[in-house]
Amino acid sequence: VGAADALVAVSQGTIDGIVERMPSAGQLPHAVIPLGFEAADFEAVGARRPATAGFDPSDGLVHLCYVGTLLPTGLETLRQLLGGLARARRDDPAASRVRLHFFGTSNQSSSSAYRVLPCARECGVADAVTESPGRLDYLDALSVLTHATAILLLGSTERHYTASKLYPALLAKRPILALFHQASSVVS
Repeated sequence: VGAADALVAVSQGTIDGIVERMPSAGQLPHAVIPLGFEAADFEAVGARRPATAGFDPSDGLVHLCYVGTLLPTGLETLRQLLGGLARARRDDPAASRVRLHFFGTSNQSSSSAYRVLPCARECGVADAVTESPGRLDYLDALSVLTHATAILLLGSTERHYTASKLYPALLAKRPILALFHQASSVVS
């Protein structure tokens, strides 16, 4: 979101939501600037020690990793995922190999505000979930993505939500499991 003299966002839906909450913002010049990405960032990851605290990528388990803030509007999507994992574990013994790892779910560098683990306990899958709420440095986040069995991307109940984490996930060249509102630009 922009400065006092302009309004800049990643989607028109974000701008519309701001104007809805603060009608005077509609008088400001505004622009939608799409999210970008840089493939060369992954070259810097190659020389880094893997930042995979919480899992061993070679242990034979299936490690799905989510990197980034989990917004309050994303909790329903998270509950759907965790409920699906609980059902899969009841119905298919192979699902016991699935592990979900969440990194940087807070928007703070140092945080103990767990957002995922309480939901995982409610759904009965806490034994298959880890959460490190503190925000990761950018290259550490890319390292997690490249060492994951698959990347987990979660949207929100907001139809306009566009996750900036989509682009690094695509560049990591790992399988992706993405759950987003059907009207999100992520879907296309």
